[in-house]
Amino acid sequence: MTTAQADAALDEAQLLIIASLQELIERLDAGLLDEDARAELATDLFTGAAAVARLAQAVAA
Repeated sequence: MTTAQADAALDEAQLLIIASLQELIERLDAGLLDEDARAELATDLFTGAAAVARLAQAVAA
């Protein structure tokens, strides 16, 4: 993977995480998430954030 490809992948991952957070906030505000759904979304977001962190480390190396 070239640096440009890695940078593009990192940007895309960050945008996906931001969109997920926005959706989570909207659903929480509307009272649309039960406890299980909140836990599942939180797990997905942390998994995505960890993937972004690993990609950022690879780009920096």
